[in-house]
Amino acid sequence: DTYITDVNKGDWTKVANVKFDKGASAITAKVRSKSGGVIKVCTKQTGDAVAYIEVPAGSEMQEVEAAVFGELHGTTDLYFIFSADGIEFDSWKAE
Repeated sequence: DTYITDVNKGDWTKVANVKFDKGASAITAKVRSKSGGVIKVCTKQTGDAVAYIEVPAGSEMQEVEAAVFGELHGTTDLYFIFSADGIEFDSWKAE
């Protein structure tokens, strides 16, 4: 199992060409952070957010669901931008 670790505030990761044929109303992420934080989800690196994933403080991986409030239709890139040091990001899915 591979996941993102050693994150610093402002770091980001991109998933290219994600297909949202039916759109999405929520994004669920498997995450952890000793001190908590937020992951901003955007379709452009400097774009407006389509969701904010609140990462609770804790030592165990948790599945966290965030409502999508922007448009996610068709094929687009997704950027996950980290607001704090120490967030670990295992996986995500859109529903």
